[in-house]
Amino acid sequence: MLELKDFIKKENLLCDGDRVLLGVSGGADSVCLLFSFLDLKKEYDITPYVLYVEHGVRGEDSVKDGRFVEDLCRRLSVDHTMVSVDAPSYAEKNHMSLEEAARMLRYDAFYETALKKGCNKIATAHNANDNAETILFRMIRGTGLKGLSGIPPKRRMEDMEVIRPLLCVTRQEIEEDLKSRGESYVTDATNEADDYSRNRLRHRVLPVLEEINAGAINHINEAGRRIGEMYARDVAGSGVTATEEFVTGDGAKTLGKTENGAPEPLLLKDLQEMPEEIRKETILNWLRAQNAAHDVGSVHIEMMGELIFMGVGKEYHLPHGYYVKNDYEYLRLYRKPSSEPEMTDARGTAPEHRPGREPDRNTDRKEDPIPIPPLSPGENYRISMPGLDLRFLLSDDAPTGAFEQKAYAKTFDYGKIMGSLELRHRREGDYIVIHPDGRKKKLQDYLVEQKIPREERNDLWLLCSGAKVLWVIGHRNSEDARVDETTKQCLTVEYWRS
Repeated sequence: MLELKDFIKKENLLCDGDRVLLGVSGGADSVCLLFSFLDLKKEYDITPYVLYVEHGVRGEDSVKDGRFVEDLCRRLSVDHTMVSVDAPSYAEKNHMSLEEAARMLRYDAFYETALKKGCNKIATAHNANDNAETILFRMIRGTGLKGLSGIPPKRRMEDMEVIRPLLCVTRQEIEEDLKSRGESYVTDATNEADDYSRNRLRHRVLPVLEEINAGAINHINEAGRRIGEMYARDVAGSGVTATEEFVTGDGAKTLGKTENGAPEPLLLKDLQEMPEEIRKETILNWLRAQNAAHDVGSVHIEMMGELIFMGVGKEYHLPHGYYVKNDYEYLRLYRKPSSEPEMTDARGTAPEHRPGREPDRNTDRKEDPIPIPPLSPGENYRISMPGLDLRFLLSDDAPTGAFEQKAYAKTFDYGKIMGSLELRHRREGDYIVIHPDGRKKKLQDYLVEQKIPREERNDLWLLCSGAKVLWVIGHRNSEDARVDETTKQCLTVEYWRS
């Protein structure tokens, strides 16, 4: 297909020396992708590899499709791998749709296999029909300029590049190409059912549009391309750089998670100063980074854009139990416990929440405290819990000079610790020494002063000796048991999120 070669050159998708992992499911699109890359080897010095991902959804049919891909690759002498994942279990565990879980696991498998094969690029078989469906689907749900631009020809994924060379050809052209080659392919029955919204677009809406105008698919793709150019121009003019996954740059926060594993908040001041369109994209990509964007539409993004200008404590509830909160200087993301009912109106708005309206319930956690046994010099003691690992190391080495404490590691004078140590959550009566002269403060008062959100306080892990808190893990440590020139033994405690 001549248009495919022109598209690859125009978008700079391939160059000599590329090692490319192809996602091949056995369907017409991905089989065409495989044969196209074998053709492209005549023009480029490239090495293709094939990965088939079995999602644990279609039972024996999926296994048969895998065997089809395996037989095809052996016939063509192409290196191939099959990876099995359990999308249904992952979806249930992470409270997401099966389609979303399958996509996440599939791309994880792409990335891990590409690393093992030494690939620098991953190619998927998205075509012009897929792009048209994506643009229409986003338009129906509500989206901005970036959403209307459709699927990009390439994007970064960690240190690799994901390319979509078939975006320039329609599904009909793909099937005609395979027919001319005399090649067969498999059909996924789930793509034929109308259980999914995208399938209804594919089977009911697009055919009608093509009846009205035979070039509808290409026209929708061209409109998306032009909108993408407009968006890129507007973003560049604002001084903010946009990528498919994140929006970062002047005034934008880096997206992801904090070192303690919680969703990283967005700074309200930054959001308030952004152009409206960039602010919307920043918020949406922030939700995507936390896997909280499923079923989020334009009305949700609009309401969150309003929330950032409201008072402290205001909340807005999203689909699937997530909610965002104007929390002092930040916009934070939370999720309600699965047993808590969702209380939202038709626009997703929750009843008002104001500071002080709801008391900070300092309820004791039901878990038993985790005792830390007496340690001997040189002993390395570890504790592993879901999401958290700690290491305790006792040393006879006396400190020299100024002693630097780090956020993820604290060192204490072991001889000054009176009583046994334990790891637990907060209780009534807990306190922390805040000054070398022994002045102390109720733990509750410290947490409020540090603006630690109410929702997080009962989940904080504490290193304690009785009611005395030596370290609020991830935050400050006590001035009690501080290392000084008289210290004989140092207890170093390190933590990291697993």
